[in-house]
Amino acid sequence: MLKCEELSKQFVRNIKGSDSNVITAVKKTNLEFTGGEIVAIKGRSGSGKSTLLNMLSGLLCPTAGKVYFETSDIYSMNDDERSHFINSRFGYIPQSSGGIYSLNMIENILLPSYLFKGDSKKVDNGFLDELIEFFELKDLTNAFPGELSGGELRRMAVIRAILGHPDVIFADEPTGDLDPDNTDRVFEVFRREAERGAGVIIVSHDEEVEKYADKVYTMSNGILKV
Repeated sequence: MLKCEELSKQFVRNIKGSDSNVITAVKKTNLEFTGGEIVAIKGRSGSGKSTLLNMLSGLLCPTAGKVYFETSDIYSMNDDERSHFINSRFGYIPQSSGGIYSLNMIENILLPSYLFKGDSKKVDNGFLDELIEFFELKDLTNAFPGELSGGELRRMAVIRAILGHPDVIFADEPTGDLDPDNTDRVFEVFRREAERGAGVIIVSHDEEVEKYADKVYTMSNGILKV
């Protein structure tokens, strides 16, 4: 379903007095992901796992290498094509749990469905209601992000990412603000989506992620250990 070939990322920092201003965040990586499974990538902060996730999800252009979804080379597309493609095929849960502060919770959740004129997804209102009930957010749908806790914002982001039944769900520390009960809920809906055929790729420093995943990889100093 999704694969990367020789994928790498370098960043340049202009620091006076430094011997080297080139940081290699992700070293050459080759990997394939299939639908129907949950894959976890563990690693300490700064190991390169979020950088790798952002390249795989089409949000960060690599320094070198390619990312393919099915037969589509994601980074051969122009910015507009890639934005449409990502919105229609991928779901993304960012590490930061904030939303757009001028929109209430339900508007934040529905935003990807109406992001591109003429490219709107049909909203499954029954599924939306089910998710809101499941995550115990029914009384907060009209609340704005500034009125919500970190855990409530996190659950909102999970609903937004999976509402359209994407082909691949990318999750960056998706349970960072959650208690054990809500962590179990998040992984329960991830499992449901995987059983539907979606691929779920999670990066986390939490050791607990192992008990939910079908495959676990480790990232260290920019190297993915398979």
